[in-house]
Amino acid sequence: MAVETALRVACAQVPVDVDCVHTAYSAVPDAVGAAAQAGAALVVLPELVNSGYHFVDADEAWNLAEPVPGPWTTMLCNLSVVHGIVIVAGLAERGDDGKLYSSSVIVDAGDIVGRFRKAHLWDAEHRCFTPGDQPTLIVNTSIGRIATAVCYDIEFPEMVRTAAEHDAIVLTVPVNWPLRSGPDGALPGGWPIEAHKVVAHAADYRIPVAVADRCGAERGMEFTGGSIIVGHDGVPLAGPHIARPAQPALLIADLVAEGRSAARWLNDHNHALNDRRPDLYPGQTGSHI
Repeated sequence: MAVETALRVACAQVPVDVDCVHTAYSAVPDAVGAAAQAGAALVVLPELVNSGYHFVDADEAWNLAEPVPGPWTTMLCNLSVVHGIVIVAGLAERGDDGKLYSSSVIVDAGDIVGRFRKAHLWDAEHRCFTPGDQPTLIVNTSIGRIATAVCYDIEFPEMVRTAAEHDAIVLTVPVNWPLRSGPDGALPGGWPIEAHKVVAHAADYRIPVAVADRCGAERGMEFTGGSIIVGHDGVPLAGPHIARPAQPALLIADLVAEGRSAARWLNDHNHALNDRRPDLYPGQTGSHI
């Protein structure tokens, strides 16, 4: 019989403001401390938590960004040591190549152990950011193999499947989900459509997913505040707690998987990854319409 293992995960939905970046810088230490006090071994922070999202232009984005390592990662490294917790955070990164990236960093025991650059840019992000050229990042940490991607990346099943294929214990996703309501002004089922997609992808590839959204409106743009933690079976374990406007929140959930790889088994005969029939759908990956 497989031995069940558990990982307590937190998603910190903190306020982010492009016009007052100190807001998040002040909120993050308290959120990380609260997550650790609740027993979490891992906490996920929003996308672009150091800069905000709704930039006037690329110059403003560049001025609000910082290199990795930089002041924000120094703070995160210190917090990881003080609280004994792994931290995943979305940052506006000034690359040493002179380009701007929406990145996710993984910090463990005072070190930056991984950095992923968002591969799929959404809407006007193309005006400011350069897309990364690497697949979903999976790194070994003190608590196991952690995967990360950023926001719109989660819309592409291949990014989720990559994390599962490399036996990650959880896929972490910093996001900024702009509010997009339906024709009647209501969210489908009361949730942002993105949260439904997270549930589907987690269930399809049998991998837990932890999404940290943000709160705080920016220059007329609202955000969903749709943070959610989903188990490997697709069952939502925490969130989303939708309110207008979006409010700060700390989501906590215990992710349980039967030895990670065993979690991919649906029953004695079916495996979420091995049952694929690539011979029946050739040319799907890498094709464009």
